[in-house]
Amino acid sequence: MRSTLFSQTIVSLPLLLPLLITSSGYYVPSNDNFSTPSILSGTTGTISTSNVQATSEQGEPNHASGTVLGAYSSIWFEYTAPSNGDIFFNTFGSTFDTTLGVYTGSAVDSLTAQANNDDTGVDYQSLVTFSATAGTTYYVAVDGYDASEQGDVILAWGIAPPNDDFVNATVISGTTGQISGSNILATAEPNEPNHGDGISLTAYVSVWYSFTPSQDSSFYFQTLGSSFDTTLAVYRGSSLDNLVKMAGNDDVGYEYSSLVTLSAQAETTYFIAVDGYDEMEQGNIVLSWGGPPDNDNFADALQLSEDSGTVSATNLAATAEPDEPNHGDGYGQTAYSSIWFSYKATKSGKITFNTYGSRIDTTLAAYKGTSINTLVKLVDNDDYGSDFSSQIIFSVQKDITYFVAVDGYDEQEQGDITLSYRYLFPWNVFIPAIQASTPNDT
Repeated sequence: MRSTLFSQTIVSLPLLLPLLITSSGYYVPSNDNFSTPSILSGTTGTISTSNVQATSEQGEPNHASGTVLGAYSSIWFEYTAPSNGDIFFNTFGSTFDTTLGVYTGSAVDSLTAQANNDDTGVDYQSLVTFSATAGTTYYVAVDGYDASEQGDVILAWGIAPPNDDFVNATVISGTTGQISGSNILATAEPNEPNHGDGISLTAYVSVWYSFTPSQDSSFYFQTLGSSFDTTLAVYRGSSLDNLVKMAGNDDVGYEYSSLVTLSAQAETTYFIAVDGYDEMEQGNIVLSWGGPPDNDNFADALQLSEDSGTVSATNLAATAEPDEPNHGDGYGQTAYSSIWFSYKATKSGKITFNTYGSRIDTTLAAYKGTSINTLVKLVDNDDYGSDFSSQIIFSVQKDITYFVAVDGYDEQEQGDITLSYRYLFPWNVFIPAIQASTPNDT
């Protein structure tokens, strides 16, 4: 637990200042020793604390393996199981590389390991599961991977999720939303399909959600922010035996999260399964969903103003309109998941737009026209630079309105978009850049 010792001593004991500057400014945790653990209770819970300045005891086991190889900066907790059943403990959200052990016994040098773990998921935190017996007292130790690993500890515990089975799916609603959950201790049911790429024939540690939209629309579902490598799928059907997969995904982007988009029908119930890439991938789930962006269609283009600016947007669940052109290099015949912006030029000159900082492989194009089927393309670009972003430069005339479309390279490229624009000064209009791919640069 962080201490105010340092700041208080500066005021009251100035002669000790040189000594305290070399100290850590932390108290030794009250639960540093096995004999003085913090007491935990309840079937689920979370506690925040610290292992800074904690020490190891003689005969204390290493908590990554449960063997007597030595601990580093461990702290202790005591938990008496309220009932029989499987239970988990994890350190997700802690600020350092943790290890975690659960034991029975009466002394630190004579413990019996029930479960131990070093790393799970993608963040060097730890997770253990074990079968608890009602009335039995268990001792839980949180340590660092080595002596340098100290910091803030978040210790959570709980039982199997209530939406483990298809028939107990958690109901979600609304055009947009987000819900937190867990697949720790979840199981696969008989006849349950694989929710990722379909290579395996079965699920692993899945949980279920149900969603019934009130109107026809496209929707996205994603697991960005979850603590493990997820898979995600959407189904129609009334039982595991008659499910029809509408969409499925393993990885999107670079964080092992998952994303699916769905063209949904009003008053139809869809079932969403979140699973791990394999049986080891368990942890905290963040499930988000939403409809198409407000500027999905040309007629609803987001108006930009000023001589320069940067806007954040998304093309999640965006769609292509009938007669909408491809916005990249022209090889494709149609758009994919495009969004639109309009800009009324404040002065004549050269202007540049780019998608630097976007999380997807973008395409970018500028047009003149008054409707989707009367557009004249001025310039387009697929890739510029080394990060799959896009840039265009074109001439504008004062008080004329231009339209800019941002799309993904294909229908899989959906996510957060950053669009920036600015006028070019007269002396740098000849900098290397992507110029018009058609002769209509006016």
